[in-house]
Amino acid sequence: MLQVELVEDEVLDQVPRAFGPTRGPGHASPARRPGGRSSGSTTPDVAGAPPSSAGRDGPVAPDAPPPVTPHPRRTRRLLVGTAAAVALAVALAGAQVAVDARERAYLADLARLPGVVAPLDAPPGVRWSGDVADVLATGVRTVDGSSVVGVRTAADGSRTVVAVDVATGEARWEQPAAGPATRPSPDAQPVLQGCQRVPGDGEHVSCLVSDLWRVVELSRWTAVAPTSARLLVLDVVDGSVMSDLVAGSAADGWATASAVLGTSTVLAGTTPGGDVAVRAVDRDGALLWQVVRVGAATGPWTPLSVQRLDDAVAVMTSSEVVVLDGATGEVRRTHTVDESAGGYVTSWDPDAGRLNVVQDGTTTVVRADADVTVHGTPVPTAIDDGSVPGLVLTDDVDLRAWGRDGQALWTAPVPSTWNATVLDGRVHLQTSTSLVTIDARTGDELWRSWEGDQGGAVLTDGRHLFRTVDRDGASSGELDLVALDPADGSQLWRGPLPDDVRDLRALEGTLLARTTSGGPGGSGQVLAVLG
Repeated sequence: MLQVELVEDEVLDQVPRAFGPTRGPGHASPARRPGGRSSGSTTPDVAGAPPSSAGRDGPVAPDAPPPVTPHPRRTRRLLVGTAAAVALAVALAGAQVAVDARERAYLADLARLPGVVAPLDAPPGVRWSGDVADVLATGVRTVDGSSVVGVRTAADGSRTVVAVDVATGEARWEQPAAGPATRPSPDAQPVLQGCQRVPGDGEHVSCLVSDLWRVVELSRWTAVAPTSARLLVLDVVDGSVMSDLVAGSAADGWATASAVLGTSTVLAGTTPGGDVAVRAVDRDGALLWQVVRVGAATGPWTPLSVQRLDDAVAVMTSSEVVVLDGATGEVRRTHTVDESAGGYVTSWDPDAGRLNVVQDGTTTVVRADADVTVHGTPVPTAIDDGSVPGLVLTDDVDLRAWGRDGQALWTAPVPSTWNATVLDGRVHLQTSTSLVTIDARTGDELWRSWEGDQGGAVLTDGRHLFRTVDRDGASSGELDLVALDPADGSQLWRGPLPDDVRDLRALEGTLLARTTSGGPGGSGQVLAVLG
């Protein structure tokens, strides 16, 4: 059994419930009399009385009750009461339809978040499995949810943009992006590069592909500078090429990171001279603006990342974060990152419009318009439905919550928080020992569960929270999937996962299982798509 402790129930009163008639403690139905009439009837039952043959003014039998004529005012009250009841029923039915429509709209919006899986009403089975980790890891899901478009790297180094059917695992289409490439060393691995949605356009994806490799040097992975790069804009239906641009040059540096801003794309790469070059181009390849960060590179190739922040872009290296105006390239703000002192930059959702610069025990939340600095280190938040706009969570001995402008909202005694999921005004926190759910607006604890996998993120389809638990309470390696009610932590259903499943994760709307069967030589690990 799943152990659940209910702490408070106040937040449940704020959750919309199904409309319908209710009965209070003092409400009782009228008593029924034989014959089917209620005790409130104005016309008594007369058993065996023959029908009267008298006229309107004729005599009435002595044992027959006098005729009852309804009072006109009572008749009006009955008619008004009946009409009111019908109107109330229609209103309640309409309200229920409105609630259902809002719930469907909420779940549809939630399904667009990368970490939310497709609805599950029972334990899933394996739909298909195969070597698709690179496609899923570099891909984006199409608007209709049927495919994931990503980049597949073959053993010879060639790279292909592939649309994988989520239901079957089959390739719907393929578009060659880069030919075979020579590995710089036998142990070199391709650096995954992928595709992005074009904002406001559900028909196209933008994919940056280069021959970027990484190798081990001094026990650390380091990358080898690419020799080519290509920026493709493709139709998600059939893979046809809408735009095909050479992304950089040997003299100016090849692009290794990009962000799409509507009809323009911002590209960033390292120049041979050790600078970081950032340029914006339109779909025809025309240069819109260019910014060179002199000396920003830390070697012949510098790890780069570019993220859209509403109408701006952030260019991130290991030493700085630069916020640029998306239309002009003008530098809005710059943050120095001291890696030697433990500083780092992190962002979990590229569409969230913010990132975090962490150093000296503080977190600076960087947005397009302004930055705020708060105490603590950011809690990884894989899913945030926006039900508490601007919410920032940090770990500062206890859990702390901050508003968009940096104002302290509340503190909760939840130490060692590993990750968080924000859904419908609640924060579900995975700690080293339990799953804790608190009210996102007040910090009050709502419920806590001690069972389940304490190592991974909480998975959800918007209606359930999913945890993996040992099947028989022992570490046999066999797992069950448990669905919890987000409101109170109660178990809704539980069932076995396939025997070779070792852990679960969510990626672009798919529920992935890491298995120990299959793989090269029958001994490797592969990903299976469940559903």
